[in-house]
Amino acid sequence: MKKISVIVPVYNTEEYIEKCINSITGQTYKNLEIIVVNDGSTDNSLNILKSLQSKDSRIRIINQENKGVSAARNTGLDNATGEYIAFVDSDDYLERNMYEKMLKYMEESGADLVSARAFIIERSNKPGENDYNNYIDTFTSQAQILKAYADGFLTIAVWDKLFTKEVIGKKRFDSSVFCEDAKFVLDICENTKKVLCTSERLYYHLKRIGNSLTNTSFNNFYMTLYFYIKNKRESIIKTNIGYEQSAQRIYFNTIYHLLKVYKRDWDNNKLDNYYKNEIEFLSKEMLNFLSDNEKYIDDKLVIGARDIVELLNYRLSEIKE
Repeated sequence: MKKISVIVPVYNTEEYIEKCINSITGQTYKNLEIIVVNDGSTDNSLNILKSLQSKDSRIRIINQENKGVSAARNTGLDNATGEYIAFVDSDDYLERNMYEKMLKYMEESGADLVSARAFIIERSNKPGENDYNNYIDTFTSQAQILKAYADGFLTIAVWDKLFTKEVIGKKRFDSSVFCEDAKFVLDICENTKKVLCTSERLYYHLKRIGNSLTNTSFNNFYMTLYFYIKNKRESIIKTNIGYEQSAQRIYFNTIYHLLKVYKRDWDNNKLDNYYKNEIEFLSKEMLNFLSDNEKYIDDKLVIGARDIVELLNYRLSEIKE
């Protein structure tokens, strides 16, 4: 019976951590190694973890100074001994049979990576409706895997996935790039020979303001993701014939995501500085991209991108220099 190492980075989530850990220890698949990395919590999280550990020997607690979610996950990876790797955020929780199902998918298909879907829990603490038809698809070439990533079927999150330890290898999360999940998953795709994606929702992700391990407003740090993806797009197109459409979609998705992040922070009064240059730059890049590559993007997304550019530019025009 092969072991799954479940890595849980924790920073000040005393309100959620017990439910999270109980959803892992209560899994129908029992051969788990639960690596909890306490990333310098200052609340009661550590005491709760110690209490849970006293009841389940599968829980390992590693304490470190607060370094952020990437460093905490990397600590977990460095200490993992299982043949498979999973990640859970400490304010989230799982369906009881999540790992049993995902491991079955992995073993039956021979995939290196299995990706499911999640219920997104808003502030009402109620999951969204399960309003879709469940389907499964397997991708067996780099072109197919990259297209699944570009189309969003292979999500950018790490917590709705099961990886073989082998496919991760020495790759680690990069704290120098905003949205480290997106970079990590895309980097893993370069090593992956087969990916299985299911639309079944097996994970519950709590969407709340300030749920980063460091609770930091990154501001212009957002732009590090843009430059990573820009270079990645150029590399993909240069070295892989026939991958241009997927590379262009990934580039579009990144700019669109960053524009929405700036808008979100602006709406929530989190932008102490409006980062006029960054927003203007991204808006210009989006319009330039659409003028040459709109054919690669769905009409609905094109409309949404143009609308957000117009809105942000209008807001900027209202700010006095």
